[in-house]
Amino acid sequence: SSQLASARAAVADAHSSMDLSMPSLLQPAPQPWPSPPTHFETNSFTYAYQEFVNTYGVPRYREANPALFTAATFPFLFGVMYGDIGHGTCLLLAGLFLIWSHNPDSKYDEMTGGLYSAKYMITAMGFFAIYAGFIYNDFFSLGLNLFTSRYYYEGEDEGAEAVEGGTVATLTSEYGSSESIYPVGMDPAWHVSSNELLFFNSFKMKLSVVLGIIQMFGGTCLKGSNALYFGEKLDFFFEFLPMVAFAGSLFIYMIILIVMKWSINWNSRMLSASCCQFGGLCHTINGEGTEWGSSQYEGEWAQQCDSAADDNGNTYCTPWGHSCAANDEDGNFLYSNQISIDGVAGSVQYSTVDLCPLDYGGSGDGCQPPNLITLLINIALQPGNVDEPLYAGQPAVQNLLLFIAFASVPILLLAKPYLLSKQHESSHATHSAADDDDHDHDEEHGFGEILIHQAIETIEFVLGMVSNTASYLRLWALSLAHSKLAGVFWEKAMLSTINMNFFAAFIGFGVFAVVTTGVLLMMDVLECFLHALRLHWVEFQNKFYKADGVRFVPFSFATILGEATIG
Repeated sequence: SSQLASARAAVADAHSSMDLSMPSLLQPAPQPWPSPPTHFETNSFTYAYQEFVNTYGVPRYREANPALFTAATFPFLFGVMYGDIGHGTCLLLAGLFLIWSHNPDSKYDEMTGGLYSAKYMITAMGFFAIYAGFIYNDFFSLGLNLFTSRYYYEGEDEGAEAVEGGTVATLTSEYGSSESIYPVGMDPAWHVSSNELLFFNSFKMKLSVVLGIIQMFGGTCLKGSNALYFGEKLDFFFEFLPMVAFAGSLFIYMIILIVMKWSINWNSRMLSASCCQFGGLCHTINGEGTEWGSSQYEGEWAQQCDSAADDNGNTYCTPWGHSCAANDEDGNFLYSNQISIDGVAGSVQYSTVDLCPLDYGGSGDGCQPPNLITLLINIALQPGNVDEPLYAGQPAVQNLLLFIAFASVPILLLAKPYLLSKQHESSHATHSAADDDDHDHDEEHGFGEILIHQAIETIEFVLGMVSNTASYLRLWALSLAHSKLAGVFWEKAMLSTINMNFFAAFIGFGVFAVVTTGVLLMMDVLECFLHALRLHWVEFQNKFYKADGVRFVPFSFATILGEATIG
């Protein structure tokens, strides 16, 4: 063009006026234009997190930057795995020491400089480890009775030795009342109970799944925000929305079921399907006999019981008034098989379905807690079959959600390639007939590549949601390993020596301090650090992050000359 010729002439004139012998060269840059470089302003707090992200890959120009979210979620997920008040305090003090001793004018070696650059990150990791430690009520594997346990073991006032093995703890106040709830975290009674491992495993496993699904769903939403910002309508309507439909119908629903099971008063529901002596005692809950009219039952207690009466004139009904006893053909009184009066088992056959007032269906009818793993698996393997429902109409809701999940997959797979092929057809229609054969070949080749790429992305997302959710169970596994290792070190090094003599206790404390420092304050910190990093790189960032940007490097003659080779 004339502008290019004029520019070349101007450059040539400039060279000749400067008496330069080397020729001038001016060529237009090929299109499409190269992507602009990416640069983020960081400070002492955000620098380490941005370097984490850049190590995986530099963000595209104006793409959502994962470092903003990593700065909050990375130390939190570390704390979930490393939760312990004592160990977290040690890590927090280490971070505060790095902040206090840092001198910006000093020159550090690579390892020391790396520690100082992560000083705020280490401090945040220690803080969240302490927070999670309060939730777990773990202090060097010991439970702290800071707010007085809400459970009581018979004989505990006379010392731990007076409590017999197998003794059932009882609540010090009425179940469900505010006085029965430990103010912060877990009640310390769980740390001395025989079912401690079962309880904490259940809690931490569900917590890991909930946190993982929330983070992955957040990453999927960032994909939608990227598509909106860059004006990519096909990506928004035919990638992001089907992904949200698939993830929401199965995985967000999983969170809803977990929270519902946590929030339902199962004592009340099970009591509603239990047989009680009218005006007397019901079955045992939490080791205590439940009186007729107790607030344990959230519904309204029946005012009369129309069942058959025994020899003492007692009648037996559920709290809502369903009969639990009858007379046989000879007029003999028969008890329900679900109660035992004076040790005599009954023979009237009543099931939970007969006695439960909710009528939700299944064998539980809504009055007994379900096994969530079985329930979630049966959504896909046995559609419409809910053995122990949580709410009315659950089978129909789950069938609808399953249909949405299945329908979203072909849309995610085929819609975008099909529409792109139509766009290519409309653009090729403007070309001359002489080029038709070449264009058909290019169109077929381009559509095939698009379909293969979309198939890979679809398979990666659908299977990835399942495998990534399972991957978040590392939060539960590492938290369990940390607490059990701390417990073993305490029992073997301290408890076994503290009652011997001073010298043995001194040696035991030394062993305890060394193994705690070496294993839990060094190796386990690194292990939890790496697993938290993996969760962000693989499970979170692959939902939206392209990581193929170009890092901004200021123009510098010194850099160019330093990298130049002299031939």
